[in-house]
Amino acid sequence: MHRTFRCNRRLHPQSAHSSKRTGSNGQITGQIPQTPARDNTSPKLSKEILVHPFVILAIRSVEHFIETGKPLSYPNPLPKDLNQNAGTFVSIKKKGELRGCIGTMVPKYKNLAEEIIQNAVRAANQDPRFDPVEKRELPELKFTIDILTPLEKIENLKGHDIKNFGLLLRGKGKQGLLLPNLDIIKSADHQLKVCLKKGGFKENDPYELFRFEVKRFK
Repeated sequence: MHRTFRCNRRLHPQSAHSSKRTGSNGQITGQIPQTPARDNTSPKLSKEILVHPFVILAIRSVEHFIETGKPLSYPNPLPKDLNQNAGTFVSIKKKGELRGCIGTMVPKYKNLAEEIIQNAVRAANQDPRFDPVEKRELPELKFTIDILTPLEKIENLKGHDIKNFGLLLRGKGKQGLLLPNLDIIKSADHQLKVCLKKGGFKENDPYELFRFEVKRFK
């Protein structure tokens, strides 16, 4: 069973943005290039950066959906790094505040390209904590893509590194998840406490612990 997760509203790291668009038919052809984009987090520190192709794909997906109401077709031919399967989170920020975040712990779609496309659209339009993203907001949005490694079951939090490992709790139909390397999380116990709260676990509810790593693209 596939389950969709949402990021904590105020706990997600910074991301990057590009406003590069697709063609009118919504088809991306061939390899997605590394595209220069402005880092507009501070006018005084503006500089050229490279936006990762995964992020470009997410941005194009949201733009295309807002303009057409239809999902973007994934690249053809499909680049090798997108022709794989992995759980994926897409987070969107506006002026440093979370604007939407949705993802899956395990692969749900045919390939990583479709995983990014679908989760980007859902983060922009189906996160119940926020109104759908509007076209006028697009220049202000910043995207981060997290590609997850397979889950690893652990017995306790001994030696658990919150910078490198996210945490998932499962028990009696409940699940609570936090991505790694969140500024406000200060310890493994704190990470566990937030996961318990997010999953709706009561004090004596049984649960299993899993950890995972992410590859983060900005």
